[in-house]
Amino acid sequence: MLGRVRVSSPTIRILLAAPPTCESAELAVVGVTGAVGQESISVLQDRDFPFHPIKMLASKRSAGQSWNFLGQDYVVEELTHDSFDEQKQD
Repeated sequence: MLGRVRVSSPTIRILLAAPPTCESAELAVVGVTGAVGQESISVLQDRDFPFHPIKMLASKRSAGQSWNFLGQDYVVEELTHDSFDEQKQD
């Protein structure tokens, strides 16, 4: 059974599914290089949302860019049909 956590701001709403006893959620931000993706990152940072790990996903054009979030560098991955396939994860 998954619990639901809602993170919101005046401009966006994020609904995440996480096990209710989990101390952190696995998180992916789709469209991280765009305006809504950046607002999502800002809300997560401002609200101190517990997560681990986080995937930064965007279009093929943005893939490979480096983003710093909470002092850690992330490489933006291309969003594909396999982006959420658990068997293909590292």
